[in-house]
Amino acid sequence: MSDGLLDLPAPLFDALDSGLAWLGLPPLARLMVYATASAWVSMALYRKCSRQDEIKHVSEAARSLRAELADYDGPFDGLLQQVSALFRLSARHLGLSFGPALLSGLPILLVLPWLSNSFEWIRPQPGDAVSIQAIGSQSAIQQLRWNDPEVEWNADQRAWKVSWPDESSKLQLQQAERILLELPLQQVSAVVHQRIPVFNWLIGNPSGYLPDGSAIEQLNIELKPRELIGFGPSWLRNWLTLYLTAVVLISLLLRWKWKIH
Repeated sequence: MSDGLLDLPAPLFDALDSGLAWLGLPPLARLMVYATASAWVSMALYRKCSRQDEIKHVSEAARSLRAELADYDGPFDGLLQQVSALFRLSARHLGLSFGPALLSGLPILLVLPWLSNSFEWIRPQPGDAVSIQAIGSQSAIQQLRWNDPEVEWNADQRAWKVSWPDESSKLQLQQAERILLELPLQQVSAVVHQRIPVFNWLIGNPSGYLPDGSAIEQLNIELKPRELIGFGPSWLRNWLTLYLTAVVLISLLLRWKWKIH
């Protein structure tokens, strides 16, 4: 894997996750630990960096002005003045909270790539049949060869069916003398593609990249998504829905408990 800027904390998170797993915490419990920590750090950062007294004053002034507008029965010019004052208060509130809100989102932004790499997919076991689809022209795909003659090619799906190797053996997809893919992957993801300079400078692809000048555009690896709960629709069972739901609920609880404006 070639790390991006947002992947730099990954070794620290890996060590923490290994420790929690050693203590016997299952994946769902560990995910809730990370959601709780993310919400706490984010809300604490917002409370520390925002001018809470001034935000409170602006909020109270806006609330009072809205109450006056609800009962207003005066001339139109007076109504325009009050509406204009309310817009200024709203803009002031946005100006006071926007910067701290962006800053408070950084902890979540830093942990999301690592969570995706750690909780998105189930790692295949040695001997599992895995489909690998090549994206590219037919002539480009015909240039590729595996170092195992038992790998099967499905022309209709434009995909190979491989048996996932163990750590002692290496299964390689080659273009001439260049290796495009080597299994087993150290970290699994569903796509191996050519490097996207701007995006991958921020977030690296855990499975690495196709080399420059490769004949194909990308490889899609058929992996089983990890489901952390055993009920509900598929979108509810994945890590992202559970993590974001927990972060929002815990953040709202902390906002109420700490009386954050």
